Amino acid sequence: FRFPQGGRGEWPKDPQPPPVRVSAKFVLCATGNRPSFLRQLIFSS
Repeated sequence: FRFPQGGRGEWPKDPQPPPVRVSAKFVLCATGNRPSFLRQLIFSS
């Protein structure tokens, strides 16, 4: 998985992080920059 250029975010350090935590962290990092991209990501997956 790769973040789009310009978007900032980091996956948790856990080897297999819970999907909820990943989603929440990604939301916190990405909503400010690309809410539309985030929306597509959620609905596509």
